[in-house]
Amino acid sequence: MSKIGILGGTFNPIHNGHLTIAKHALIEQQLDHVLIMPNHHPQYRSIEGVTDEDRINMIKLAIKYEDGFIYSDVEILREGATYTVDTLRELKSASPKDEFYFIMGADSLMYFDKWRYPDEIIKLANILVAVRGDDDILKCNKKIDELGYDDRITMLKSPNTIISSSDIRDRVRNNLDISELVPESVSEYIVAHSLYI
Repeated sequence: MSKIGILGGTFNPIHNGHLTIAKHALIEQQLDHVLIMPNHHPQYRSIEGVTDEDRINMIKLAIKYEDGFIYSDVEILREGATYTVDTLRELKSASPKDEFYFIMGADSLMYFDKWRYPDEIIKLANILVAVRGDDDILKCNKKIDELGYDDRITMLKSPNTIISSSDIRDRVRNNLDISELVPESVSEYIVAHSLYI
């Protein structure tokens, strides 16, 4: 049996905050690996000037030398609406003996009960919540109590890394430095392919 983390997102672009959260999940929960899983969007429409191929390439560059991170195309290849429950069903069906850990931000936990089939998600995976400071911890504790999934939701002790992909895109558009926000290989890719300008 393997313990597998799942970090999903648009990753437009993937940044150091994503990698920090994944690393802490890997270490704190003693996971065998973390799947880095970009979300699907319609093939005919780009997200903020990038293609799926760009997002995939940046992810692969960012995790190339990171032990324990694996790129996953489970969601990006799926047509139509993508729901977490469908992803977990697919993963569990393919690897029924593995234990899954779905990583989310504190903001997502706040409306987790509005997700599609949250009770089934909780049965299929443990939830790991990345929090940003004491306020998030208090809010998350309250929400966990409300949800009643106490034994299936854990807060990560990851550092407070407030980095947003939208801020990175804005910085690129304004010709500002992003070297502290993304891996060097991702920064070089953005420049080489004239993304976000």
